Amino acid sequence: MATSTQGNPLCWQDGGYSFDFCCGEGAHNMLGNPSCWEGPRSFQTCCLPASYEAACWREARDFLRTQTLLPSLADKEVLATDLNLAHFCCRPGSFSAEVCWGGESRGKGLVQEQVDGMALNMSLRYVECCFPRLQAALKTEPPKWMQAQISQDLQHWAPLNTSDLDAFERWTQEAGYSTRFCRFQVTRSGVQHCQVTKGSHVLLIETLRDALHVLRLLTPLPDLDFFVSQDEAMCVENAGHLEQALQPLNLTVPVLAQAQPASCAGILMPWWAFLQQDWTRRYTDKLARSRVPWEKKASKLFWRGSDTHCLLPGSCGEGGLACSCANFSAQQWMQFPRSRLVLYSMLMPDKVDAKFTKDVVNRELLEVFRGHQLLVQEIVPPEAHLDYKFLMYVDGVSLSDRLFWLLHTESVVFKAQSRLKVWLDRALRPWEHYLPVAEDLSDLPDRIRSAEEDVHLHEIALRAAHLASFDLSLEGSLLYLHHLLVALSQVSPTSAAPAPERAAPPAPSARWERQRQQQMNARQYLAHALEMLSSKEALVPEAPIQASVPAKLDCWTLGFSEDLCCNLALGPEGNAACWDEEYTFAACCPEPG
Repeated sequence: MATSTQGNPLCWQDGGYSFDFCCGEGAHNMLGNPSCWEGPRSFQTCCLPASYEAACWREARDFLRTQTLLPSLADKEVLATDLNLAHFCCRPGSFSAEVCWGGESRGKGLVQEQVDGMALNMSLRYVECCFPRLQAALKTEPPKWMQAQISQDLQHWAPLNTSDLDAFERWTQEAGYSTRFCRFQVTRSGVQHCQVTKGSHVLLIETLRDALHVLRLLTPLPDLDFFVSQDEAMCVENAGHLEQALQPLNLTVPVLAQAQPASCAGILMPWWAFLQQDWTRRYTDKLARSRVPWEKKASKLFWRGSDTHCLLPGSCGEGGLACSCANFSAQQWMQFPRSRLVLYSMLMPDKVDAKFTKDVVNRELLEVFRGHQLLVQEIVPPEAHLDYKFLMYVDGVSLSDRLFWLLHTESVVFKAQSRLKVWLDRALRPWEHYLPVAEDLSDLPDRIRSAEEDVHLHEIALRAAHLASFDLSLEGSLLYLHHLLVALSQVSPTSAAPAPERAAPPAPSARWERQRQQQMNARQYLAHALEMLSSKEALVPEAPIQASVPAKLDCWTLGFSEDLCCNLALGPEGNAACWDEEYTFAACCPEPG
């Protein structure tokens, strides 16, 4: 397999474009030549170093002539080019692998979940063909920011043995924390993990499992035994649990964490959504189809989001070893950063347009929000943000995954400071990739005034989008996870022997129903991919996949389901791990009774 420093050779096959014209330095901005980007062509797809195997597309085209799932595929002229074929075949999901390479490609078939035997959404050939930028990056030194962050997180840990991890697991059970941590074991025979229960962060566990399978199919991984925190932010307790927060977690072994206060001893890993196979592509495709040139964007700070919240000054105990979310009450709701942001809309309406969106989380404040016109009764998609030069990022309960698509908008991101640390902190540099704002937003008016006068501000937006094109992508997140695991293997116990057998629990009916629904939707998704490739109307929004339960939002894609998310046994608003931004319990779940 050849690695090309001239980007993706599939982009230049038709002779109409060249690497120099579309990606060459000096001729265009940091994101290449905008006139080149339409359909499956983009800066990310065409310009970044990548490893491509020509046999992938010969095999796929040959198989399309024999497959029976979608008989008309072999006759589609739009699939005549390898670039379009790759865009079609690499849409995440088991049907992509099955339609393009066959479920039994090379005799391997779809990868199996070791815990309960469920087939996963990938095959060996799909992984070999559809992660070209990751394969190229695995052959080079990791970015310096990755090396620095991983080294810092692991610097205080001495080598451990299996008995240390067993003792930690017993402690989690005795302390009532068994659903807050999940043990993973990676061996030559596959990936094993904790049992998924009602209290589990299902999406995190399954996404990490899939990511580990992708990595082990592409490159040797060390045999490894480790824990991951299932909390949105480790060492942060729910509101009203400050006494528990003042008792630091007994982290006697390294634990992977998505976010944490600075003094918490976890090992930072990518946020689960950045590792999910379809999530990053979903947003980059939508934004690419709706691109707005810088000169046509409005000079106004724009934000739409939910009234989620967590940390306030004083939320952390002495020394900051652990924190507790503050109550979002009538007495103190205005102290939270997101509340302060929407209040600026009242104070500076010509400079700031910030509102909470419908389906308010804190229902007791609904009339307050309405009375002060702090609420809009609509869901505002990412594409609508492209009309503004200035966009705001503020944490919610923890990291908000909107940070990913904000940095892709080619608008300038104003980022509020946070006491939560995430794996990207060393990659994102203030004044280079975003404009920093105080945690309490006290300096926001000054920041806006300065931004309006800065004629070079667009360069910050371009640098952010350039960084996000790989480092924040699925393949960039997988690269970080790979280097993290290799470094972790120097501390956590490894074994060449197969992982110990665990009793496989009966698979919950919801998981099989979830798989069935994914398969039903896959045919429509793949068929729609053909329509998008053959359509000249690139700005038409992507049509939603038909859900199993009628909903205004396309709630049940990307592995989400009503059974998983709307189960009231998990809490008054179902599974909290499902909800973010416009995706809420009220928007997605049917009314009881």
